[in-house]
Amino acid sequence: MSGTTAYKGRSGPLQISANGGSTFSTIGGARANDVTINNNPVDITNVSSGGFQELLADGGTQSVSISLSGVVSSDAQFKTLQAAADDRTLVWYKFTFGAAGVITSKFAVSNLQLGLPHDGAQTFSCQLMSSGTVTITPDT
Repeated sequence: MSGTTAYKGRSGPLQISANGGSTFSTIGGARANDVTINNNPVDITNVSSGGFQELLADGGTQSVSISLSGVVSSDAQFKTLQAAADDRTLVWYKFTFGAAGVITSKFAVSNLQLGLPHDGAQTFSCQLMSSGTVTITPDT
């Protein structure tokens, strides 16, 4: 299997900016991140389509959603995430994902869940939804 490259999941951090996107810091305590690029195409099927669905090229809307889970830590980045959820504000995030590159955009915290196990560390999970332009920079 020479030439095959695998990427460590821990090498794909989610970072948050507390100052409007000029500097980013990794959200401490994160264990798992997942990213989904969503496309909502426009259906332009008509009687001339021969019974097959047709979609408008470059039509519709695109968005990105990110799921994050981990252990609650008392670092400033988690507190910024929690404040964004509490205040329903848009905050800049940057997600690095292996060989694919980097996604940067403003995101809203659509949900934040805290786990309080009787005999373990306090955990959290959240879902982020992009707002506005999403920049996807391929890895070079």
